[in-house]
This record gives sequence, C-alpha cells and structure tokens, in this order.
Amino acid sequence: GHGDRLFAFCRENGLEGIVSKRADSPYRPGQRGDDWIKTKCDREERFVIVGYTPMERGKGALGALDLATYEGGAPFFRGKVGSGLSAATIDDLLARLGPLAVSEPSARGVYEPAPRGRTHVRPEVVVRVRFLEWSEAGHLRHPVFLGLEHDADPLACVAHPHAPLEVGDEAEESGTDAAPRAAEVDARPIQVRITNRDKLFWPEEGITKGELVGYYDAIADTMLPYLVERPVMLVRYPDGIGGKSFYQWNVPHGTPPWLRSVALGKHVEAPTEEDQKKHVFLVDRREALVFLANLACIPVHVLGSRVTSPQAADFLTIDFDVKASSLAVAVTLAHTLRGLLDQVGLVGFPKTSGQTGLHVLVPLGAGVTPSASRTLADLLGRLVCERHPKDATMERIVQKRGPRVYVDTGQTGPSRTIVAPWSVRASPGARVSTPLDWDEVVADLDPSRFTIRTVVARAAEGPDPMAGLLTERPDLQAVLRGVGALLGRGG
Repeated sequence: GHGDRLFAFCRENGLEGIVSKRADSPYRPGQRGDDWIKTKCDREERFVIVGYTPMERGKGALGALDLATYEGGAPFFRGKVGSGLSAATIDDLLARLGPLAVSEPSARGVYEPAPRGRTHVRPEVVVRVRFLEWSEAGHLRHPVFLGLEHDADPLACVAHPHAPLEVGDEAEESGTDAAPRAAEVDARPIQVRITNRDKLFWPEEGITKGELVGYYDAIADTMLPYLVERPVMLVRYPDGIGGKSFYQWNVPHGTPPWLRSVALGKHVEAPTEEDQKKHVFLVDRREALVFLANLACIPVHVLGSRVTSPQAADFLTIDFDVKASSLAVAVTLAHTLRGLLDQVGLVGFPKTSGQTGLHVLVPLGAGVTPSASRTLADLLGRLVCERHPKDATMERIVQKRGPRVYVDTGQTGPSRTIVAPWSVRASPGARVSTPLDWDEVVADLDPSRFTIRTVVARAAEGPDPMAGLLTERPDLQAVLRGVGALLGRGG
C-alpha cells in the first residue's frame, strides 16, 4: 500500500521509480502481463547551454541544445534537449546565444554526433530540463526543455550521473591506497541543496530535518576525525523517527562524485558474499555529513578499521545494553572494565550510546586484525561478567538474560560497525552518542542531557574526551602478557 508515498519518496531522493503489482493477482514466474507496472520518476535539474545543433529535418537554425553541468570546476557535456522548444523560445535562445559563439567546445566529455554541424557557445545561459534518467554514457534520457533560468549561476549547475570515486587496477598495481587520503580530497566549497527543512523528524520535541542538518554541519570538525577513511553504514528515516526506516550500505544512484565511496569487499578482512556487493560511503568533509543528513540519515555507524589498513582494527567496542536492567548497573560494569583494561595495559574511552546504554571504545593501535579484536573483546566481556554474574551477561538470547545488563561485543570484528562518536540517534529527544570523561560515568548519569540542542556547545568547550582513541598506541606485547596474567589467575 501507500504507493503514492513511496513514489514521492523516490522522487525526493533521486531514485529511479517503483514497481507495482495488482494486490489480487498471483505471482507467475517468467510470465509477462499487465498486472505489473513500472512507474519511473522524472527529474528536474538546471543545465548550462554549451552549444546547439540545427534541426535534423527542415531549415531551422536551432533544433537541440547541448547541455553541460560543472564537475571539479569544469563543465562536462551531459547530452542535448530538443523536445519542448517552441518557435518563440528558439528565437529568444538564438538572440541570447549568438553573441556567445566560440570556435572550440566549451565543455569536456564526448559530444553526441551532429551530422549537420554544431555551434559552440560560452557556458553562460542556464535552462531547466526535465528528464527520466541518466544513460550509461552519462547523458540525459528523454529530456524535455522547461524554460530559461534567468538569474541562475552557471557554476550552480552540478547535476550529474552517479560516478563513485574509486582507484582502478593501475593504482592498485602501483601500490597506492584504495581511495585517496582525506588530505588529498579536493577542498573546494560545495553547495549542498537542503530539501524539506521544516519536516518534523522528532514531532514531540518539534525538532526538524533542518535542525538535524544544522547539527551535523556544526559538529563536523569534531566528528570527522572518527569517520575519515572508515566505511560507514547509515540508517535513513525519511519520515522522521516515527516512520519507517531502512539501512543504507550502498551509495544511492545520483550521489555526487565529490562524495567518496569504495567497494566494501576490497577493504574489510575476510569479506562475505554480501560485503562483496556493497559500495559504501567514505565521509571526510563537512559537506558529506550535510549531504547524508539531507538524505534523512540520522545515525552514522563506522567500522573499527580503515580502508587504508583493512587487516587492522584500531579499536574494539564493548556495549553495555541496559534494556533489562539500569544505567546505574552499567556504570558499575564500565568501571570494572576500566580496571581490567588498566591491568592489561589498555585504556577505554566511554560514551553514551545515544539511547539508554553505554559504550566503551578501546584503542588497539596497529597490528591487531578485526578477528583478533573480536576475540579480545569477547574475553574482556567475559571477565566483566565473571566479576558480576548477577548483573551482567553475554547471553544472546534475550529471554535467557533475565534482569541483567547485556555485555555486547558483537559490534567488534570484520564488517561490524558501531555508532560513531557525536552521532545523532533516532531516539526521543534527538539524543547524541556523546563522549564522556570517566568522572562523568556515575550512577546518576542522565543520557537525555546530550541532544542535538545541547551537544554542540559542549563540544565547543573542549577538549574532546575521546580524542585519545585516535592517538593511543598500546604496547601489544605487554597487553598480551597482561591478558595471560589475568587468565593465569583464573580471571
């Protein structure tokens, strides 16, 4: 049901369209019929004119417009449009384009053939065009001219087909990284168009999509260090936290090429068959966070390893899930974990989960594989549970846990993610997963204090309590000896 809402969502997010089936019709494998209907979304974008061609038949001086958009500061040819051009519009266009004629193409890319010739012009006149989709060549399919955009800046024409930034086989053979490092990413200003700013995402609190976007824009400098070079997994809430949501690993069609992405299967330890199919975001600039927030992505989850070193996990996670217990008990367990870490030569960095529990992230430095990090996380979790058998459990079956805190180590390991520090959660109050100092991890800790309306000011006060997660380099040999000593004493 609700096909109209799904279709509106597809149009808003640049998706291709929807497929519908009559509710009362049976499935007939391999048979075509009228019970299935494909409804494609039209798109509207601005393009700058870079030339025109005469009519293929007849004597008209203008039959179609050559169109371009900007990418990397230069115009690229995106196809041509002839449908929708009236006689009066053609006369107006010829008067505007005549003085702009140049002898050489003003856009990059491969132009479509023009058997009757082509007039190139400087990219100064902007038009609005409706089209169905992009072709594999990156040109418009079924375009229709809608009108001139008299006051539009040509440089603001940035629509383009999906083109993930990936290094090919030549780069891999030369020994370079699978994706350019953050410092090498073009830092030119990017304008991200925000849609539906006033849409309520947290209705009870009156918090809008615009506030979500504003939060990620404001927190970007603090949050980005935890995201750089790490594949991310997103959860999108197009109708706010009260509506349906869905996980987003793969980069959607129409994503701008300045937003980096990688094939996940190349950048994780022991990729699964599902990992091989995933093409995921890398977030390393403010505009990327803003872009994802505009897609209604509320939480951002990150891997414990980087694309530059997929065989090494630089931190592990212990998640104290308090659904069946209380945060006060989780605080006690977290301090027990802190003591264990100190005994083996590790250090933990706590943060609120952004919901009701606690996370402790433990830096490992280099040399620990994601699989080994999971083994270590499991060991630490079991040591905590042994010290608090009445209050803690690692039992995965919910019904068997009883009123105990679930010590969850499952967010550590290959392809496993944890909600990023400073990420918003889809929870009442628009809570944020907020780094804490250990002296803030107390029995009366109130996670509801940390929201998108309060956390920006907290971060500005500095320093970031979790900054050491990115700089700590424990002595792994000493850690192993410490773990061995704990085990030798029977835990």
